[in-house]
Formats: sequence, structure tokens, C-alpha cells
Amino acid sequence: MTAASEIYRILWYFAVYSVLGWCVEVVYCTVKTGKVANRGFLNGPVCPVYGFGMLAICRVVDLLPLERMGQIRFIPLFLAGMVLASLVELIAGWSLFHLFHTRWWDYSDRPFNIGGYVCLQMSLLWGTGTLIMIDFIHPITQRLTVDTVPMRVGWAVLAAFYMVFAADLAVTVSIMVGLNKRLAQLDELRASMRTVSDSMSGVLGESALQTQQKMDENRVQAALARAELRDFAQERQRELRSRTQERRREREEYRRNLEERLHRQLTSGEVFGPRRLLRAFPDSKHMRYGELWKRLSDEINGDKDRKY
Repeated sequence: MTAASEIYRILWYFAVYSVLGWCVEVVYCTVKTGKVANRGFLNGPVCPVYGFGMLAICRVVDLLPLERMGQIRFIPLFLAGMVLASLVELIAGWSLFHLFHTRWWDYSDRPFNIGGYVCLQMSLLWGTGTLIMIDFIHPITQRLTVDTVPMRVGWAVLAAFYMVFAADLAVTVSIMVGLNKRLAQLDELRASMRTVSDSMSGVLGESALQTQQKMDENRVQAALARAELRDFAQERQRELRSRTQERRREREEYRRNLEERLHRQLTSGEVFGPRRLLRAFPDSKHMRYGELWKRLSDEINGDKDRKY
């Protein structure tokens, strides 16, 4: 790969991921606060921190032998993304604060933070985001830009992008150091530059809010469905227990009735006489009445248990 093609690739990746990062920031802050927010240090729809972060990660990925690591490749990739993205965020946050005395993000209220510039929670999110970006988003980005766009067209698009980017950076820095107090044209230029980003943030923010609302509605419907299913299952369990108890009572009542009827028949001599009993039970010739009754009761109960 020549130096020109390498620079071409770097410029594309920085531009694409700076814009994508700005979109992520707008959606995240809109969902978090419930209000449409135009995020970013610059006036245009770019967040250079994301561009620098992805360039650093892509460079490390090129150096790591991920293909030879097999299924455990996600471990070094996750750690590299977590460390590099956090380092870029730390340097950017520290530099912006000490140059312009302004914080664009502050993690001071979160545990395990460093000066409010980085925190463990966001570092873990950067590592997870790195896995998603490298395995899914980056191949698509490379295919749609470096591999597809003709180099002449690509250079023209990149030239226009970086001219606007440089102008936006110059205006933003000038306003930050107070030049807009002497040059009113800077405020007008800044307002015109924010027109595009304001429009884009409005579209992204409204879409994010609508999506969040639908997700909340779906969660409510799912909770109601789970409650109804739980109530139905409990009702079915109560019915089954009631039926089981009823069948148990019917079985016990049947046995009692059968034993009572048999007892009356044996004691009254209406059905069973001594000869019929001896023919039915030859080995009961020398049994006492109590022993014979217990045997007949056991026979009936065992037989009815099998047929019931």
C-alpha cells in the first residue's frame, strides 16, 4: 500500500467515524435527557474524538495477529478498544478543559473516574463498542468508501469535507478565545454553520425519541402480558389442585362406601355364605372373622386402586 492510498484511507475513516460519533452522541443525549441536543465541540455534525479513537483502534488491529488467535480474539480487541478509546477521551477532555475552560462531558458523579474525563463504565462501553465497530461497522465503512468510491471522486469529497472542517475549527476556536466580541461576523458564520447540524440533530433526536417511546410502550405491553400469563398460570394451578382434592375425596368416599356395603353383606349373610367364601378363598378356612374381613378389604382396595 502506497503512502497516498494510506493517507486516503485514514482521511476517509476519520471523516466517517467523526460524523457517526456525532450521530451517536446526539441520539444518546436525546434519549438520556428527553430533549433534542446538538452535541459536539464544533458547529458542524462532527465529533473528532470518535475519529481519532477509531483511527487508533484500526492501527492497533492492523498490528495485532487477531486471525491466529481464533475464538479468543475478542479479548485483546476488547482490551485494546477500552484502553485506546479511554486514552483518547482523557487527552481530549483534559485538553479542551485547559484550553477553553469548558467541559463537554463530566463523569465526576460516576465511580472509578479520573478527573471526570473518563470512568470505568464508559471504558467498558468503549470496549464493547470496539467489538461491534471492528466486526460489523468497519467492514461496511471500508466497502462503501475506500473500496467503492473512485479515488478522484473520493479526493474531491474529502477536500470539500476537510475545507468545511477546517473553517468550522477556526471559527470555533476564535469564538472560544473571545474574538467574536470584536468580530460580529464570527457569530453569523457560526450560526450558518450550525444550520446543518441543528437540522440533522432535530431529525436524529426526534427519531430517537419516537423509538424510545415505542420501546417503552412495548415494555409496558410485555409487562402486562407477563402479568396476565402469571395470573392465568396461578388460576390453572388452583383449578388443578381443586380437581385433585375433589378426586381424592371421591376416591376415599368410594372406598368407604364399598367397604361398608361389603361389611353389611358379610355380616348379614345375604350374599356370601360360608360355602361361597370357602370356594372363593380356599385358604381362609381356619381364619377368624377379623382376619378374613381385613383380607377382603385389602383385596378390594388394591383392586380399586388399580382400576380407579
